[in-house]
Amino acid sequence: MIKAIFFDIDGTSFSHTTDQIPASAMHAFRMLKANGYKIAICTSRSLAEMSELPRDYVDIMDALVCIAGAQIYEKDRCIIQHPLVHEEAQQIIAFLDQHHLTYRWVSTDQDNCMNRHDDEIRARFQMLYGMMPETRPYANQQLLHILYYTHDEALRDEIMALCKQNYHITLNYANEILAPNVNKGHGIIECAAYWGIQPNEIAAFGDGYNDKEMIESAELGIAMGNATDSLKAVADYVTDDVDHDGLYRACVHFGWIQPE
Repeated sequence: MIKAIFFDIDGTSFSHTTDQIPASAMHAFRMLKANGYKIAICTSRSLAEMSELPRDYVDIMDALVCIAGAQIYEKDRCIIQHPLVHEEAQQIIAFLDQHHLTYRWVSTDQDNCMNRHDDEIRARFQMLYGMMPETRPYANQQLLHILYYTHDEALRDEIMALCKQNYHITLNYANEILAPNVNKGHGIIECAAYWGIQPNEIAAFGDGYNDKEMIESAELGIAMGNATDSLKAVADYVTDDVDHDGLYRACVHFGWIQPE
């Protein structure tokens, strides 16, 4: 029996067509809570990158699984975090600086910074998150996440080779580096375990390439209608897209809430 349900943000529970949480999704969240389910966000965003989301959307969640599971919050309290292997992270940062690549880093102290002013990347952050990180060079902080940008596949391959312990995710132009074994799938299982909930009692919703581990780790993995084909291929169920009440319709389909 499903007891906890996890939701990706962008393209799953937040529409970039309307820049809003669909009203039907908010209704589903309220009904799920009323019916006794634990609900949580599971996102690659950092906490700072969630600052412009609607407050009622964030507040209704029982937990926030941030940075793809590197950090988990329950009621404004950090209950779990997984820093990068520090020495290796320093080597990666040095390589990025050497090749003049733009990157965003997040520290265990909640610094959320870009290494340099880059108009293209700043515009991306403004478009996606409604905010822009502070511009500040890295200064040996303990890190939770590195997000770097390059079209150069050879450089990306070299960076991947440096990740002997830390976990590298390739997302075309944007690429992520996380602590060993940290991904969204690990994050939802760890959060559920904190609540005393087993993996076979978890459902998860996603739409993107980096949701794959989450969808596969959940007992019931649900892909949005607007999801990538590769995610739909591993999902247990495909619902409608984010702009056509997909989240709400799936919750009704599985009997977690009643239609209204």
